[in-house]
Amino acid sequence: MHELSRESTQLNRETIAPCPSLQHLISNYFVLQQESQCPTSAQWYILPDNCAHLIFYLFENGKTVSAKWAMVGPRSRHKMISRQNRLFTFICSFRPGGMAPFGRLPLSELTDSSSEASYILKAYDESAYEALTRYALQHDLSGFVGRLETFLLRAPESATIIHPVVSAFCNSYRDHLNRPQLDVVAKKLGYSDRHLRSLLRMHVGHSPKMITQIDRFTCSLLQSDRQQNWASIAHASGYYDQSHMISDYHKLVGTSPEKLFS
Repeated sequence: MHELSRESTQLNRETIAPCPSLQHLISNYFVLQQESQCPTSAQWYILPDNCAHLIFYLFENGKTVSAKWAMVGPRSRHKMISRQNRLFTFICSFRPGGMAPFGRLPLSELTDSSSEASYILKAYDESAYEALTRYALQHDLSGFVGRLETFLLRAPESATIIHPVVSAFCNSYRDHLNRPQLDVVAKKLGYSDRHLRSLLRMHVGHSPKMITQIDRFTCSLLQSDRQQNWASIAHASGYYDQSHMISDYHKLVGTSPEKLFS
């Protein structure tokens, strides 16, 4: 999940790789701790992406600590959040199409929204939720990750694959400078444009156009860490020119690249 702070606020953030058996579905785990120490005025951009996320929270509720387990769908537009009262956040970030095998609903029904994990996960397990809460309260990150992966690996192996058409589509768009046209991709995969669009909405949550738009945007975020020449960033990310990139930024995050990173 791509996040940016509107202030120069640093989070205690740790990135953990999933076990080999889940790496084809999950890109990384992200752990955020001591969020409650952030200034109350601090706000974060939750940026558009093509991924769904399983998120576990611990937060202060008066004098008590509560837990929440939510499934967050892919985002087509940004959202502003505050981190007040959060003590612990664990983010399981699925690859595009990687959450579909675990969910009851098409990903299109989760786009730009979130829902209690108990409503979405096919094999929701109350005992797993209770164990995760216990490990989080004990600050036992190894135990937390192990219990989560045990839960996820219980799904039949035949069910835990990304739809091959989704994988093929995403792979065909990895070359940001030489992306093929949708009809060319559809024909190569043996599908009509309409069927391909339907599959991508069901398994990723976005249309082909939105997937590629967000993919360019994500690439530009990574490029911006390496250089500050916006024309060069636009070219390396697959935009026609800098004005094309600026137009996409306004659509996706409501501001220009310069203002987003200022």
